[in-house]
Order: sequence, then C-alpha cells, then structure tokens
Amino acid sequence: GLQESLRNGGGAGAREAGAAGQRPNFYVVAEKILSNGEELPSGWPVCGTTGYDFLNMLNGLFVDGRGAAALDELYARIGGPETEKDFATVVYLQKKKVMAELFASEVNNLARLLGRLAQADRHGCDFTLSELKEALAEITACLPVYRTYIRSFAVTDRDRRYIESAVREAVRRRPAVRPACTFLHRALRLEFPGYLTAEQKEEWLRFVMRWQQFTGPIMAKGFEDTALYVYNRLVSLNEVGGDPGRTAGISVAEFHRRNQFRQTTRPYSLNATSTHDTKRSEDVRARINVLSEISAAWTERVEQWHRWNRPRKPVVNGTPVPDGNTELLIYQTLIGAWPLREEEVPSFRERLRAYLVKAAREAKTCTSWLAPDAAYERALEGFVTAILEPSAENRFLPDFLQFQKVTAFYGAVNSLAQVLLKITSPGVPDFYQGTELWNFSLVDPDNRRPVDFQARTDIITHLQRLEEENESLARKLLDSWEDGRVKLYLTYKALHFRRAHRKLFAAGEYLPIEAAGPRAGYVCAFVRRLENTWVLAAAPRLAARLMMESKGLRALRAENDPPPLPPLAFPLGEAAWGETSLLLPAHAPARWRNILTGETVQTATAAATRPHPSGSSLPQPDQKALPLAEVFRNFPVALLAGITSQNPQTPR
Repeated sequence: GLQESLRNGGGAGAREAGAAGQRPNFYVVAEKILSNGEELPSGWPVCGTTGYDFLNMLNGLFVDGRGAAALDELYARIGGPETEKDFATVVYLQKKKVMAELFASEVNNLARLLGRLAQADRHGCDFTLSELKEALAEITACLPVYRTYIRSFAVTDRDRRYIESAVREAVRRRPAVRPACTFLHRALRLEFPGYLTAEQKEEWLRFVMRWQQFTGPIMAKGFEDTALYVYNRLVSLNEVGGDPGRTAGISVAEFHRRNQFRQTTRPYSLNATSTHDTKRSEDVRARINVLSEISAAWTERVEQWHRWNRPRKPVVNGTPVPDGNTELLIYQTLIGAWPLREEEVPSFRERLRAYLVKAAREAKTCTSWLAPDAAYERALEGFVTAILEPSAENRFLPDFLQFQKVTAFYGAVNSLAQVLLKITSPGVPDFYQGTELWNFSLVDPDNRRPVDFQARTDIITHLQRLEEENESLARKLLDSWEDGRVKLYLTYKALHFRRAHRKLFAAGEYLPIEAAGPRAGYVCAFVRRLENTWVLAAAPRLAARLMMESKGLRALRAENDPPPLPPLAFPLGEAAWGETSLLLPAHAPARWRNILTGETVQTATAAATRPHPSGSSLPQPDQKALPLAEVFRNFPVALLAGITSQNPQTPR
C-alpha cells in the first residue's frame, strides 16, 4: 500500500539518497508546520516539509535586531491595548477565544471523555466536569506546537516534552487549575494506574488521539487565523510557523547552523519563500523587513502620519476607526505592497480594501466572519480611501510615497539575496506561481490571482538573447530593477547552474564562510563543495543599514536632525564594502568565476584584509580571502564557481 511505498521510497531511503547525492525514489514532503524550534519526527517516511520552516529561517536573516527597542516603543505608543501583551499571551488568549466561540461542542465532548477516565481513577474521581474542562482548555491553549503524535502506548520523549511544557505553562498562567492539570498531565502521557483493565487503557489512548486531532485546528484558528492578525508590531514576521514576538531576527551563525542541520537530516526538504497560504509574499516581507533597519525614521514617520490622519478617521459607536493597532497594519501593508507601476495603483486600492476587511474579520476584535459589523468595515474602507486620495490637503500620500521609495529599493535587494540563498541552501528550492518577477501579493485570495506565464516566457527568452550579446547584462538589469527582470535573471542563472551540478547541491559539504573587516556583519556566505568542485554563494543582509554606515550618515547626524535614510544605491564595490573580505579554507581555489556576471575574482592574502578590530573574524596569516569589493563589483549577490586545475572551465 501507500504506507509501504512511502517507507521504502521516502523516509530513510530519501535521507540515504541525499547523503549519496542521488534523488529519492519516491518524493514526498509533509505539509507540516514546525513551530518553536520543533523538528519533524525522525521516523516519518518523508523527505521533509513543504518549507515554512525554511521560509521563517531565511526571512529572519533580514530582520535587524538593533531596531527592536524602537519598534517595541512605537508599538506601545501607537498600538493600543494589544501592545500590553507579549505575543505568547496573544496566542494563548486567541486559542482560548476560538475554543469558546468556534469549538465549544468539541471541548464539551472531550471533557466528557476525560470525565469518564477520571471516574475510573481514584486520583481523578473527585474532579468536577467543569474543573476538567477548564484544565483541558488551559493545556490546549498552552501547547507550543500544533499537535503531538502519540499512536500507541509508547510515548516518545519528544511528545512528553511538549505535554510537560503545556502543563507547566497552564499552571503558571492559572495556578487554580493545578490539581486537574496534574491528572490531565498523566492522562495525556498515558501514565495510567496499574489497576486499569486493558479496555480502560485503550480508552485513555482513544482520548489522547482524539485530543491530538483537536489541538491542530485550535492552533490553526487561534494562531494562524487570529493572533497573526491581532499582533502588528512588525508584520513581516507574522507567518505560519513564525514567531512575531522575536524581533531580533536570526544571526548569520544561526542561519548556518540550521542549514547544516538540514543538510545532515533532510537534504531534500523544500525551501519555500512564498506559498498559497503565506500571509504575505516574499517580496512584501522583504520590504517590511527594511523597517527594522531604519526604525528611527519609521517611528518618526508613523507618529507624523498618525497625527495627520487622525481627522480622517470615521467614528463608529463613539470610537475612531481604525484603532492604533490596525493603523500600524495599514501603514506596513502599504509599505510592503505598494505597486511599482503607476497604472496598477487603482486596482491595488481595491485589493487593499478587500484585504483589510478580511484582516479585520480574522482578528475578531471589531468585526468577524460570524458577526460582520458593516458600519465598522465601511469606516475602515473609508479611512483607507481618504488617506490615499491625491489632494493638496492630504499631506500623508506624498510623504508616504517618498518614504516608500527607500523600502521598495532595499526590499528589492533583500529579495535578490533571498532568491540566491534559497537556491543554493540545502534543500529543494520552491517557487510559487507569479513570484518569478516582483510579486506584492497579500493573503489569499490576493495571492491566487491569474499569472501571465507567457509574459514571463517572453522575458526569459529575451534575456537569454541579450546575454549572448552583452557581457555586462547583470549590471544593466540593475538600472531597470523596477521591471523585475533582474529577479528572473538571477533565478534563471542560479537554477541552471544548480541543474548542471545536481550532485554537488544534493550531497556537497556545506561550509560557512566568515567575513573579516568593517562590514563583516552585512554578508552571509557559504561554500558547497563536492570533491574538487566548489561553489560559493554570497549575499548582503541589512543593506539599508550597510549603506548608511558606509556613507557615515548615522555618525554625521546632528542632535536635532531627522533620522537619516539610506541613499538609493546598490551595495557595490569599495564604496559599500571597503576592505571587508571573505575568509576561505586553505585548500579553496585561488580563482573564481562569477556565474551571474562572467567576471573572474582572484583571492588575496589575509595580510591584505586588515580586519576591523571589533566584531569581525580574525584571519590566519596568509589565509586566502576574497575581497567583497570584487565579489560584489557589479551585482549585489554573487554565485562563484571555483576554477581549479581539474576544472579550468566553469559553465556560465
């Protein structure tokens, strides 16, 4: 049957195939949302997940933790009552809310099943049904993952840990439920008393399996479909399986650690950046992430817009619409999804209004799918219409458009970096329809609009023709970055190279590459190596902050000056990277060919790198180093193939 096919063709077979650089015989991935550092159960006969875990890891690489305090302060001032709660508390409350409003009958049924178990247990028979129901709701609300996977009387250590975590948190939040939680703790871990009959033990197992079927939908509705619409501090982090409470992002070292783990355990897991179910497309998130780098300027702008737009808020039942929390969502959505082409603005306004009504209903604070508030929704749409109305009296729109140019530009740099890292990291790169060019879609149904595939075919055909005629095509595409061809070009070049080196990307080593110099923290680089074949991927991160630092804008700012914004310039050459270099292994090639630009890059020695005294790596004497000014001479990301005596020619 299917299960046997999966066991033989996927699972361990897939992992062994990955280690040998071969494709699995039967490719299966699980639509499994991993959260809170969760890992796939080791025994699952699948090649990995559909990629939400990779999406959140990669997205976090472009969030600047140094802006966290400013974002927290802004959210506290503008956001309203929700800002008084941390994200974990928001999730806890929303899971309890959906249990009460959407799953009340299921909670009652589970409580009755639990009551029957308690009646047969001398330590549980004194609990009332109400006490058991309350404990059940509390533990479910505190479960940090979607579900456990207990299918027999053998409970894994993994599942025990998650149950223990949920019970501990439930008792911390509601000390009064401790006695009933203690009993339920035993029940969920199948620690039944010795005097139970075999039939009674089976009843305990049936209860646990029924509870496991219940916790997944609660997480989906409470976390995905409610909490992610309620908590609006930095909404680029509000993704399935993500942690919006963490504004620190993910360090380069952590990114490498997770990639190495993926290479060892699930080398054929999908690397996704957008899916049918993401709350925002990869390019929208890439733009919003820039706000963490320019948090001071963002704070000043939002507070100014908040003052300017206050008179445009309709009043419903004595309350101005929208509240501060929703207003922050609106501004971030505009930042992330505003079109690059003027002719798309009218349709975007309609899409935006539809999105905001959906988001408000999902949040369930002022309107909902079960009880729509037409007056509130009309007021929300009216506010958006008013602030986007071009008029001499509307100071918001021109100011927003000027600010948005910065986030759009550096969001594009982020997006190019994402594409390269997705294609070259361990795993199978996944591309959602329409994201081959810039795509500024929001949650469904917005991300399911028709895609013009013929236009994309025509563009790639034209690019291939231009490539034959023009050695400097990559640099020229940057001059017209707004049309999206540069993203498609990068995708095409990197995927063709990957296809030509399948075994390298399936089974090659993953070697993190450190940087030395004053800009060391702004690059993520790694080598994939198999025998004598080397490829190096390098991409900038936090490019807006990098360009401000390279121009000395922060240091030059006077006390009363407005917070600076970075120049609209790609991070290229000495101006951006100075004397920063990548430190290579001793046996690495001395010459590299840039697959994207055709240039050849020569290594220098460590003595020429002169590392920055604080924060960056210290090279060893005579260590090989690649100057980033050369690596990023003409294009903001780099895919370099090592030129060796055994491999003097590398495919372009």
